[in-house]
Amino acid sequence: MPRRARRPISKTKPASTSRIQKQLQQEEQAGPAERAPAPLNRLQKVLTDYASKNGYSVIMEARSVPYFDAKLDMTKAIQQEFDRSK
Repeated sequence: MPRRARRPISKTKPASTSRIQKQLQQEEQAGPAERAPAPLNRLQKVLTDYASKNGYSVIMEARSVPYFDAKLDMTKAIQQEFDRSK
């Protein structure tokens, strides 16, 4: 019997990370000269720097948390930092 997809508990949908995912995929497909530093390493550095600068000890992906207050969503800030990190 196949499992049914779970529906989010929250009525507010967290901001999507699809733009970063798409950009990471495009950079992975690019030639070696175009993808330095590696996109996943770049994202890890952005997250580490953002957490350190803003006093966070944990940053979790929104879809891995059953519920969170939308005020805590930092997706847009991380996207901006990621875009600036090129």
